[in-house]
Amino acid sequence: MNIITHVEIPAEDINRARKFYSGLFDWDFQLFEEMNYLMFQSRNEDGSAMVSGGILPRQVENHPVTNYVNVEDIDTTAKKIEELGGKVVTPKTAVPGMGWFLHFVDTEGNLLALWKNDAEAK
Repeated sequence: MNIITHVEIPAEDINRARKFYSGLFDWDFQLFEEMNYLMFQSRNEDGSAMVSGGILPRQVENHPVTNYVNVEDIDTTAKKIEELGGKVVTPKTAVPGMGWFLHFVDTEGNLLALWKNDAEAK
């Protein structure tokens, strides 16, 4: 736990970005139409999974790449963020059938996210 397991890359055109990253890194993508989200899985040389990621439509100007840290307890970690001087900017949100996330800003102004796997998330 507490490792970066997912990265989101914002794009003006997700299909153009898919073509770029597929050509550059040979990544395969799966489209989640209901979210307009392209998911990829990077692999080690032996084929084992490494960091997963997604390409999503850019939400705001200067939308940053966002790293997701997989945690054991998202609520406890959110409290710790605030105690240490960070700020939760998107509260705990369900991705139905997959898990929970929240976005936060650290003490240096960097946007990051927490992730907790939970097949029961609704």
